[in-house]
Amino acid sequence: MTTTYGNTPQMTLPQKGESNWGDNLLNALKAQTDFNAQAHDSTGALLSGVTASPWQAVTGPVTWLSTTSFKVPETTVFITGRKVKVSQAIPVIGLVSSATTASGETTVILVGISREDGATTSAGLTDPISAVAVSLVTPLSALIAGDSAIINGALKFWNRGTSFVSVADGKYTADRFAYRKSGTMVHDVTRSTDIPTLAEAGAIAEYSLLVDCTTADVSMAVTDFSSIDYKIEGYDFARFVGRSGVLPFLVKATKTGTYCAAFQNSGADRTFISEYTVNTADTWELKFVQVPFDYTGGTWDFTNGTGLTIKWVLAAGTNHHGTAGQWNSSAAFATANQVNACDNIANNFQLALVKFEMGNIATPFTERPYQIEKILCERYFNVIKPSAANGVFGTGTMVNTNYLDVDIFYPEMRSAPTVTLSAATTFDTEVGGGINTGSSNSAANISKTCFRLRTGVAGTPYAVGQCGELRHVAGTTNASIQLEAEL
Repeated sequence: MTTTYGNTPQMTLPQKGESNWGDNLLNALKAQTDFNAQAHDSTGALLSGVTASPWQAVTGPVTWLSTTSFKVPETTVFITGRKVKVSQAIPVIGLVSSATTASGETTVILVGISREDGATTSAGLTDPISAVAVSLVTPLSALIAGDSAIINGALKFWNRGTSFVSVADGKYTADRFAYRKSGTMVHDVTRSTDIPTLAEAGAIAEYSLLVDCTTADVSMAVTDFSSIDYKIEGYDFARFVGRSGVLPFLVKATKTGTYCAAFQNSGADRTFISEYTVNTADTWELKFVQVPFDYTGGTWDFTNGTGLTIKWVLAAGTNHHGTAGQWNSSAAFATANQVNACDNIANNFQLALVKFEMGNIATPFTERPYQIEKILCERYFNVIKPSAANGVFGTGTMVNTNYLDVDIFYPEMRSAPTVTLSAATTFDTEVGGGINTGSSNSAANISKTCFRLRTGVAGTPYAVGQCGELRHVAGTTNASIQLEAEL
């Protein structure tokens, strides 16, 4: 099928049902955007100074407010060649904030984009600049949810709980995010409703991750450190091979100064360190950290192990210091410029809307559908707990006069999980109309997708071969099964 959009050349789309239809369609769309990448104005004329690549072009008359800030009226937007008008917030590269005024104008603040004429001062920036002089571009990937390698980047899922007092080293708090430390500092980690505004983030946040210092570590020993870690599975990291990555995130910290974000391989023998600055105390700030991947040397995992560890460092002793802006052949994950954000019990550190994507330009934060994000989290940690009182976990067979075996199934996990069962007395067995509370339980035959749960009861109330149910103790929802396959 051949379709013409506006001023664009003809494009041949694959027919649905043919071999590799999905891949062929994506390739056709990418080829089509090569035309649009050149950024045409509202008459279809080519705009100068724009590098061709798969972009969605956004153009329009601009009034500059500063070297990186300007406002636009109703703006013509090219999306695969089709022109539409918008007067609301526009997703743009390096978006810091945007807001539509009552007059229909949109104020857009950018990072990493400046005037095409190369001006570096604010002089004359209130003068209108024509559409030909300015082009805003958004990568096509910004329109596709799921481009981030971070799972639970919006910090919605906290299946282990929402408050962790005096959290231990290595403890996972929000799903997929772990607290790490060595030293005398003590922190509480909580799910916080203190979140960046839409204007600050360019997206809606529901929660943030709050690290609250309750015991200070004023004099850092050489081995001391504190960080929030996220581990990307090798399968998800493999697509970054031969490419670069960018980490946009919102941060709010009490202590201002230089902080480090680090990227470490599976062998912890290659680490890239980036510095960023917290400029204003207790204020949400949007940061972008770029990393060019160098796979020379070191141990890398592109399967179901740790592909890449991302660290947001709060403090680091000298044993952990390395050089910023390059791949260090060591486990160093901070520089000597890193502040000690653990030196005062007044210090807080917060993260929100975390994303990690291919390329060196950040796109607006997008969320996957809720149920998809939930399933992705459950690959690493899953809680099986029927929500209703007397909820049933499964059915099984009496293998003894006092043992009920039930097979528990779940979506495939990263590896055979560690199974943690609530107390046996939180489970009831119902067999042949008789109900008996559990006196013992155990897990066996554990695999990525199922295990066998054996629940024992006192006495010998049942007959071998009878079928029965395993459920919450009558009137409660206290029984639970936790499955953990974290990296």
